[in-house]
Amino acid sequence: MPTLQEPIRILHEPMHPLQEPICTLQEAIRTLQEAIHTLQEPIHTLQEAIRTLQEAIRTLQEAICALPSVRHLLRQRRHFCTNTNTPPEEVFLRRRVPIC
Repeated sequence: MPTLQEPIRILHEPMHPLQEPICTLQEAIRTLQEAIHTLQEPIHTLQEAIRTLQEAIRTLQEAICALPSVRHLLRQRRHFCTNTNTPPEEVFLRRRVPIC
């Protein structure tokens, strides 16, 4: 009766028909492992870039939310024009603020 070692020994014989496909599969597995290892660093870099972009988007959203509404700006201008008797065009030209 053959032992458990018998099938293993047969697979390692030089002329066994499965030896070459097994070696090819092992080589393919090693190649895939190397490819995975090679891709890990760029993936990590992309993840960092995504986190940086997300933070920038959050900062932009906060900045946009901090801007006064158009309605508020028009109300301010109307109030200023009424109290100073200044034409709205002059107020608009005087209050133009450069974008930083």
